[in-house]
Amino acid sequence: MANLAALAAARQTKEDSLGRLRMYASSATHFSITKAVALLGIGRENMQNVAVDEHFKMRMDDLVAKITADTEAGYVPFCVVANAGTVDTGAVDPLREIREVANRFELWMHVDGSYGAFAILAQSARKLFAGMEQADSIALDPHNAQSVDAVERSGPRSLERGDRKQSCVCAPSRVDGASQRRLRDGGARRAFDLLFPSCTGAAQKSIA
Repeated sequence: MANLAALAAARQTKEDSLGRLRMYASSATHFSITKAVALLGIGRENMQNVAVDEHFKMRMDDLVAKITADTEAGYVPFCVVANAGTVDTGAVDPLREIREVANRFELWMHVDGSYGAFAILAQSARKLFAGMEQADSIALDPHNAQSVDAVERSGPRSLERGDRKQSCVCAPSRVDGASQRRLRDGGARRAFDLLFPSCTGAAQKSIA
């Protein structure tokens, strides 16, 4: 549901182009993205699978080539989905480079961090996620990171970030009372600060 909600928001940026919309995701992307595209009426045929490199990360040359070709063919590119830890290999796409491409072509950048994004809490892995804070939306799923403190939230949350808005979209997770107390004691805030460093204080207080 997190990815579905994020792509629904992305679609609104170019809603009048339904039927000609094109979205981009690597061939390593979770199947929930494909299902979301179908459920939203965008059509699976309008999801372009971008090639990955030897490390299973999205290739920027293929992404740019596909966007350019679609634009010339009369399609309307609207969104690129980046992975912050794929389910099969744990690969993290080059998020900063994807943001640059998204800016160049005026695309919504969604990050599927359902499986691996909470690894940002580990100092040793943090640099892998550089650029994730620039995404327009991020999907999180706390139950995939049960060994770390996480933030529990259901539904989209739009947060002011300069002249743009960022959505924190998380799948709901079942946690017991002890885990909830641990979240309130600071784990959630640490994760939130890392993922959304420029959010307003009022927005941050909403997760306490």
